[in-house]
Amino acid sequence: MKKEDLLLTMNEIDESYITEAASENISGKRKGCTFKKRFGIAAACFCAVAAALGFILFLPNRTKLPDVSRYADSEYYAIIQKINELYATPPEYKNNFDRLMSMLSPTDEKSAEDMTGDALEGVDAAPSYQETTDNQVEGVIEGDLLKRTDQYLFYLDNGVLKVFSIAGLDSTQVGEYSLTAQEDTLFLYTDSAEFFLSQDGKTITVLLPGNASGPNGCILLLSLDVSDPGNIREANRVILTGGYQSARVTNGKLLLISEFRINGTDFSREANFVPQIDTGNGFESIPAENIISPECVTSTRYTVVSKYDEATLTLEDTLAFLSYSEDLYVSEENVFVTRRFIEEADKEDLSAVQTEVSGLRYAGEKLSLLGSVVVPGYVKDQYSLDEYEGILRLVTTTDFAAATSASLYCIDLANWKVAASVENFAPKGETVRSVRFDKTAAYVCTAIEISDPVFFFDLSDLNNITYKDTGTIAGFSTSLVNFGNGFLLGIGVGAEWASLKVEVYEEATADVVSVCAYELPSVNFSEFYKSYLIDRENHLIGLGYTDQSEMIDRYLLLSFDGYRLHVLADFPLFGDCQTKRAAYIDGSLYAFGTDDFAVVPILENQP
Repeated sequence: MKKEDLLLTMNEIDESYITEAASENISGKRKGCTFKKRFGIAAACFCAVAAALGFILFLPNRTKLPDVSRYADSEYYAIIQKINELYATPPEYKNNFDRLMSMLSPTDEKSAEDMTGDALEGVDAAPSYQETTDNQVEGVIEGDLLKRTDQYLFYLDNGVLKVFSIAGLDSTQVGEYSLTAQEDTLFLYTDSAEFFLSQDGKTITVLLPGNASGPNGCILLLSLDVSDPGNIREANRVILTGGYQSARVTNGKLLLISEFRINGTDFSREANFVPQIDTGNGFESIPAENIISPECVTSTRYTVVSKYDEATLTLEDTLAFLSYSEDLYVSEENVFVTRRFIEEADKEDLSAVQTEVSGLRYAGEKLSLLGSVVVPGYVKDQYSLDEYEGILRLVTTTDFAAATSASLYCIDLANWKVAASVENFAPKGETVRSVRFDKTAAYVCTAIEISDPVFFFDLSDLNNITYKDTGTIAGFSTSLVNFGNGFLLGIGVGAEWASLKVEVYEEATADVVSVCAYELPSVNFSEFYKSYLIDRENHLIGLGYTDQSEMIDRYLLLSFDGYRLHVLADFPLFGDCQTKRAAYIDGSLYAFGTDDFAVVPILENQP
């Protein structure tokens, strides 16, 4: 219906009133009075309805932000203003009449805001943050499901900490502890937990996600005394609000990285919009001076970095980054957090995705902000970032000629400026699938569909960065690993989507060549690096998989002799591929699955 037609309809008078009036005049004076009363009532009602409708239709929509001045005395007032501005987007229509006309005359065009959302949704979203079984950074220990001492193996099996002796085929379970046995106030997500083992092997610190009111969960830090594996007991606990992202232990300090979601614009309760920590005296808000935010907030989430004493779980400091909610990387002294966004002026340009990286130093007594930098594109995961000799290196998927490509950026942390870059080095249309840095080398796998090149970068001279690649090969690697002795290991998808490929590469004079590959068709496997056994000393690669044809869960162990990959073991092991773990100790493979444990002698099977 057009605007003109609707306006005419609103001003028309029903002709039945005219007919009724004529008949009542003929019938006499009494009927005429009845007609006048009815007509007057009808006219009054119509005018009232028309006036109300007109008021509702043409009442101007709000153009100002909601008033939050009553919170001006709050230490969080600057944060409140930014959050309020993010939630209170400008009105799309002048009034309800314009809105109605838009509904009656729909268009296929999308607003810039909608297109921005689509652009970010379309970006190859990074998966949830994952840990690794061997450290990305030497000396910075990462949480996992399997840890060991000289005598015992500790495995976290869906909420039950199990302890096994290290005795080859004579190994037995010597103790266990249920994480929920002593818990009557929280619902805990035991399938997402992981833990650290102290250097003396006597204390385990479990990081355990749980529930809480509102959109945020909570994280329980649980300290367990495991000095007697047959009698494990709780020693200490700390709770903070938010979702668990990651953790590190280094030099006796525990770094906990969590996510906190803002719960609307009710600023009367700090718990709705400020992260909370309970160190034993009830939940308290993070101080305002410990919250860092960009000028323009683009996300309603925080990344929170908390520093604890590993032995006592005493909170030493915390910093919260508002609007940061993507990937993070922890180096020997610093934590780097990222956020992806599109500039307001470029919201109609779906290719204008950018990433801001901010760094904080954790090596001192207090957490301190270092600086930030913005680069084009977006990072895939933690392995896309690396710090080496004062330079932060990162690889992003970038826009190139209305398609995608990949770019490498080197940031000088002395001034947070781009010191060197190699932009759009991948073939048009490809995205970053995996990255690994190793001192002055960088390895990048890009792919479109299931074919890829693997690139090798020489970063020894930032004024003259060179690179070479394998050319297009079948499949792509979701994990790249320096396998030692000049070899690069790739684990990922083979020639078919439902296939596993383990491939070894070597740098040649002019390119990177494939030395050998092992492929399994029709299988499911974990793409998370933390679930792999990578033993460089003994040249072993192990991982769990599910045979799709027989639907049997199994574990595979491969050995590399410098020329070929050999199967050392392939045996049934029940459980999710992502949570299976294994350790090679003195000629035996100790493998753990869901309520499953196996010891497999290996030495006599080696080629």
